[in-house]
Amino acid sequence: MKLTFTNANLKLLWASAEAQWPNGIRPNYVQQGDKDIPLGFWIVGDEGVYLMHNGTAPEGTENTVT
Repeated sequence: MKLTFTNANLKLLWASAEAQWPNGIRPNYVQQGDKDIPLGFWIVGDEGVYLMHNGTAPEGTENTVT
């Protein structure tokens, strides 16, 4: 299966990541308890396939997904 994401959506995701990484970095389920979690992006499968970053969104807002 080939996954494709539009360039415009990837730019929005990157900008959101750069803005939210200074707020903190969320661990994935394997990294729970790790102290040195790298900046990154996740491919997430749910009711579709999504790309999201691991930055922490400010309270009351949601993270950007593509």
